[in-house]
Amino acid sequence: MRCPICNKGEMKPIKDTIKEDGIEFEAFKCSNCGEEIMDMKQLSNLANKYRKLRKAKEIVFSKWGNSIAVRIPSEIVEAYKIKSGGQGILTKDKHGIKIIPTTSHKSNKWKDSERIDETTGDVTDIAIMNFRKRTKNLKDIKLSLPIKIELSSN
Repeated sequence: MRCPICNKGEMKPIKDTIKEDGIEFEAFKCSNCGEEIMDMKQLSNLANKYRKLRKAKEIVFSKWGNSIAVRIPSEIVEAYKIKSGGQGILTKDKHGIKIIPTTSHKSNKWKDSERIDETTGDVTDIAIMNFRKRTKNLKDIKLSLPIKIELSSN
């Protein structure tokens, strides 16, 4: 595709980051004049990332013994029905860390937990607690596909 500004250069796909916000985006850059443009799909993706960032909340990290604690804003606590003493799953994500509240509780070490998408009602994640202990005497474990399994050590 020719550059609509200089009409000389070729528009090449690029990936870049808006450093102030840490948001990655895709665009096209002219090989001649350096002009950068986005098509509607690229612009929509960038707008969605900014909408998501706008909904994000600042948090405070605090020292708690040898660990670091996170203060969760009250509107998020209420929205996800998080209780003091409740449990969740902490995972690494390509953008940082993700905390997934679960329905399990410390007093029931064998209870599995699930996370349900509030919009669709679909089960999005399942945590099988004490998986190794519960399956150590089994010879075969059969699962129906599609399934995604993530194992982590305690």
